[in-house]
Amino acid sequence: MKPARLILILVAVVAAGLAAFLVTRGGSPAPEQVVSEVVRQEAKAQVPVARTAVGIGERLSAENLEWQDWPEGAVRAEYVTSAAMPDAPTQLTGAVVRFEFFHGEPIREAKLVRSDRGYLSAVLGRGMRGVSVGVTAVSSAGGFVVPNDHVDVVLTTATEMGQQSRVILSNVRVMAIGKRLGELGVTGTEVGMEPTGSPTPVVFDNATIATLELLPPRGRGADQCGHARRTQPDPALGGRFQGQ
Repeated sequence: MKPARLILILVAVVAAGLAAFLVTRGGSPAPEQVVSEVVRQEAKAQVPVARTAVGIGERLSAENLEWQDWPEGAVRAEYVTSAAMPDAPTQLTGAVVRFEFFHGEPIREAKLVRSDRGYLSAVLGRGMRGVSVGVTAVSSAGGFVVPNDHVDVVLTTATEMGQQSRVILSNVRVMAIGKRLGELGVTGTEVGMEPTGSPTPVVFDNATIATLELLPPRGRGADQCGHARRTQPDPALGGRFQGQ
């Protein structure tokens, strides 16, 4: 046999032996790591929420309240909870709503008044009076004035020089337009229509009555007037509304 063939056979035998050695020395493959995820349920509290939209001036009842689970980390200090008030639907029944509750909104006592009187007497500020004046859409910013707006009251009089207007009340709160106390719920729905809870303001186009929150001496002489709407707290009053 030629030497070249002997060398080739020898190299093949050595390579085979080395491969076998490596296979036996390598052992079994490393086991796969199993990653398991642990899902932790966040602790929850129960809070009463509005089952339907509740408008200004309406009274709470067990029918428009329901319990709902709420993450404890998202429970604000002002929320009513089952821990603080276990019988909340019963205890809150009859409370007057000062500001609208949207569907599913947690109940807060800061938006309620506990009173056996009517809405106006319950929500009027200390020393304030509710004064009603006749208005029309023409004299009230095209009918776009809605409850809780703040307006200037403009008195227009006829003189020899023609009609003259002057501001007699500044930055006063509109408490109601006609029978409507808010934009949601029963009092925010047009007569003859079912409550929708829509947050869209309802404007008026006929003559109606506006109820204003005034200090007693300011309620005189406002029977022929118009409204100029204010949208934000007046910087001229230090960011406050009249009566604050």
